[in-house]
Amino acid sequence: MDLALAHLLDAQHGALASTQATRLGIHPRAIAAAVDSGELLRVRRGAYVDAAVVAAARPEAAYALKVRAVVMSRPPNNGASHHAALAIRGLPLWQVNLNRFDVVGDVSMRTSESGLMVHPREELTLALVGDIHAVSVAVALVQLARTAPLPSAVVSADAALQRGLCTDEELSDGLDACSGNRLRRRLGRFLESVDGASESVGESRSRLILSAAGLHVTSQVEIYDGTEFVARVDLLVGARVILEFDGALKYADDPSGLSLFKEKLREDRLRALGFVVVRVSWADLTNPARLLARVYAALAAAERSA
Repeated sequence: MDLALAHLLDAQHGALASTQATRLGIHPRAIAAAVDSGELLRVRRGAYVDAAVVAAARPEAAYALKVRAVVMSRPPNNGASHHAALAIRGLPLWQVNLNRFDVVGDVSMRTSESGLMVHPREELTLALVGDIHAVSVAVALVQLARTAPLPSAVVSADAALQRGLCTDEELSDGLDACSGNRLRRRLGRFLESVDGASESVGESRSRLILSAAGLHVTSQVEIYDGTEFVARVDLLVGARVILEFDGALKYADDPSGLSLFKEKLREDRLRALGFVVVRVSWADLTNPARLLARVYAALAAAERSA
């Protein structure tokens, strides 16, 4: 790879725009040669990323890098929006199109070209996120809630609230700014479904499945034996069923098995207090009917032992 091009790519952590390279005197042939050699990956016209970085990254991180390249290739008054603005802040994404890049700019109406969606910026204020601009987290979440399935928006919103990147009040402002009863109802359902107490994507998705079935679910509940603290559980369904989400990496850092042993003791104590514990994995979330059947069985067991 051309040395000047490599330095530019390194300085921008793996993303660049051809306009930047031109300003630095890098010939377009150097970019073309890097693409041909497989060192650069062309995202869309004028936007490029380091192919090795993308190959080593998780899908959401690779998408965030591509977003940065796309925004770099746009005029300076453009900024990332929708789930693109969430990706560059490291927020989780679920069931969104990672080949679509949304930006806001000085256009009078929305335009679409080769996976790039340009929306009118209107009165939106852009914030600097690293080396590119983007709409605020709250605005991006409301945009996503308007265009994506409800669970997709809720998963990202739960994480944003939990990390303190926006507030419930800021999300409510998005509802106040909406016109049209249908859109207000859609965003109202979104706001009712969000829970900043949720601590993972798995917890959020589990809660949404159970809530959609009409079950009463509370996130991150502290359980006591009298005045003695016993545990804080992921989800409490009704009064006596505990749902714990097990991510694939939960015990990966403890090959001794001590964490797993402590978890068993904790679970034994919860059962001794009359709770029924249901453990959920990623595989369970692919079959909501089966998950609900397990929870209903646990509710019945809790009722019988009451």
